Amino acid sequence: MLPAGVAVSKRWKSPSFYYCYIASHAWIRHSWHLLKSSATFLV
Repeated sequence: MLPAGVAVSKRWKSPSFYYCYIASHAWIRHSWHLLKSSATFLV
């Protein structure tokens, strides 16, 4: 985890990395929302 944290801290100022982080976070939230809604629909 430490090397990954160091790499993240070094690349944090990169716009492309920041955009990738935002996009992946939004995709995870969207997929999680779909998963919860589909689960409630099945139940």
